[in-house]
Amino acid sequence: MVSPDMKTHRHLPSALLVTVGAGLLLTGCTFPPLSPAQIDGSPTAEPVESSPEAEATSSATTPEASEAGEVVWLVPHGTEWTTTYDAEQDLYRSTLDGTGCDIMHSRTTGVARAGEEGHEPIDTVDRLLTTVAEQTGDTPVEEPTEPLSLMAESGETFDFETRLATFDSDGENRTVRAAAQWFDDTELLVSASCPSDEWEENGFLITMFLGVTSIDGV
Repeated sequence: MVSPDMKTHRHLPSALLVTVGAGLLLTGCTFPPLSPAQIDGSPTAEPVESSPEAEATSSATTPEASEAGEVVWLVPHGTEWTTTYDAEQDLYRSTLDGTGCDIMHSRTTGVARAGEEGHEPIDTVDRLLTTVAEQTGDTPVEEPTEPLSLMAESGETFDFETRLATFDSDGENRTVRAAAQWFDDTELLVSASCPSDEWEENGFLITMFLGVTSIDGV
C-alpha cells in the first residue's frame, strides 16, 4: 500500500517530446500514446559537488556529434539532478531529485524543409502543448513568458521561442515551459515541467540549470 504522504508524479513523456519535431510538422503523422517512456543509458557524467548558488558548470554531450561539427546540446549536471541520455532518441532527461520536476533536451533534424514550408520554431512548441492537451484531456492555460536565452560555446547568445502553460487536471496540475530554436537543418527543443505546486518552489534550481545549459557547433 502506498503511503498517503507519498506523491506519484506524472512526468512529461520523453517519447512525446522527441516525436514533436520537424518531421511531424511536415507530415502530420499520428503521435504515439501518451505513456511514460523509460530512458535507457548511463548518466551523462558523474555528479560534481555544487551549491544552489552556483549549479554545476560541467557539461556532457555526444562526442561523435560534437566532433562532426553538428549543433548539439551541452547539458549540465549537478548533485541535485540525475541525468540520463538516450542515444537512439538523442534525448537528455534530467530529474530534480526528490521532486516531480524534470528537464528534457532533444535534438532532431529536418527543419530546413519545414522552414521552407513556412513553419517556425514556435510551431514545434505549440504542437507539443496541443498534443499534451489532446492526449491527456487537460486544458492548458498559457501565461506570459520571456524567450529563453542560451549562450553557445562560441559566446553568441540565442533566443529560444518559448511558451509557459499550466495543464489543469482533475488530478495533479502540471506546469510546462517549452522552448525551441532552429539552426540550419537542426532543431533543439527543451522542456521543463513540474507539478504546479512545486513549480514556484523549485523555480530557482530550474532557472539555474537552464542558465548553464549551452550549445556547441554554432
